[in-house]
Amino acid sequence: EIIYKSPIIFTPLLDRYTIDIDAMVKFFEEEYKKAGITPEMVETGAVIVTGETAKKKNAEEIVERLSSKSGKFVSAAAGVNLESLLGAMGSGIVAQSGFRQKNILHVDVGGGTSNMSIASRGQVLSTSCINVGGRLLGIDDEFKIWRIDGPTQFVMKELGMNYRIGDTMPEQDVRAIAREYAKTLVEVMQGPATSVIAKELMMADDLDFTIPIDEVSFSGGVAEMIYGNGGNYNDIGKYLAEEIRNQVTGLKLPIVEPENKI
Repeated sequence: EIIYKSPIIFTPLLDRYTIDIDAMVKFFEEEYKKAGITPEMVETGAVIVTGETAKKKNAEEIVERLSSKSGKFVSAAAGVNLESLLGAMGSGIVAQSGFRQKNILHVDVGGGTSNMSIASRGQVLSTSCINVGGRLLGIDDEFKIWRIDGPTQFVMKELGMNYRIGDTMPEQDVRAIAREYAKTLVEVMQGPATSVIAKELMMADDLDFTIPIDEVSFSGGVAEMIYGNGGNYNDIGKYLAEEIRNQVTGLKLPIVEPENKI
């Protein structure tokens, strides 16, 4: 029984390498008050740091701070394969694969990574991860760049682009980068990484396609837009969602919608 859901926020950062831990702790303290519970009332819980946040230099510190202030919590900085498992289970797709006896390729497209799982008849058989996400390139409404992560620097170089933070880029170049990310994601949704970009962006072993895939599903922040919900978050999320939607049609597999997308 769910008694309270917090809003979803962007991870507060002091700079591109450091989490603002005080802001995070304040957020959780306020959410406990809104939920009407105290840390002492929590019997079991978990703090799990994932994605780009887990790469920050003080990621372990935030795990310790939050787990010590939140009650009887276990804590972990998740590896990419655990993230993939959590994405598939949390979305409801693993259960759905059991109810309907299907083999479903699930992809959780977040800010920095896309976590992939193959769920078959209620079990996760294979997981993988690639650096494809909506927040790997930050642009404002005027297409001025405020953030460029390492994977995007690599993609830009492969596309013959040379942009820096503070530059304004044409929308066609934004779309070209999003298209390359989507193309790379769909490549590894079909088989092993073979292209230069896919090999560079992979963060885990390739998926095991021993069994045939019946359906495809998506979760994560970008998935909201893949399924038609709007939103602009000063990044390439909406462009990436559009390009993924276009690319996935070539797979000729039904796209199913999970119970919980974000």
